[in-house]
Amino acid sequence: MIHITKKTITYSLFILYSVLYGYSLSASATTLEELASVISLPENADYSANDWSSTDGVSGVKWKQKGIQSNPSGSFTRTGKTTLDKLGPAIVTYIGPRTMIFAIHVDIDKPMVSDEYKTILSSQFKKSTTIHTIRDNCKDEGPSSSSGVYEAILTGKKPVYILVESSSGASGMDGTTGFDISLASEDRWKCSP
Repeated sequence: MIHITKKTITYSLFILYSVLYGYSLSASATTLEELASVISLPENADYSANDWSSTDGVSGVKWKQKGIQSNPSGSFTRTGKTTLDKLGPAIVTYIGPRTMIFAIHVDIDKPMVSDEYKTILSSQFKKSTTIHTIRDNCKDEGPSSSSGVYEAILTGKKPVYILVESSSGASGMDGTTGFDISLASEDRWKCSP
């Protein structure tokens, strides 16, 4: 007797979608884990963040500029294009003050539903990475948007926190999904009371 669960169906559809659209592990594809490893700190680190030079070693990213760029908000960024394994083209932006990186924002032009988030995150990280759900979709989110917050603990590293937000688009426009990866779970990621 075969036992089929919602999780099995979701994962099977995810794999089928990946195969149909040709997203597979290749020399030019990267993963969220590879992008997150730039900001993740060793377990025993006595410093609070990595410096910008750590972005130089990110494979598979074509940078928009050589170094960091100053923004009107006072923060600094470094933006590039990449291909995420199984997810397709993405824009990645590292964010922080002048001397260090605190966060990453990754955008893909593909909407997702919150039931898929943990499965998709698991496919983007090694099996040795532990992923915990901090919160699921907020009650006040409409039918065309969803979000979830997760903690990812890479082997030998301090945790990083991930906000996944997806919107299915409006007026026939394609939807998007964003992954915000940070050294701390941010207050703005909490659901409204």
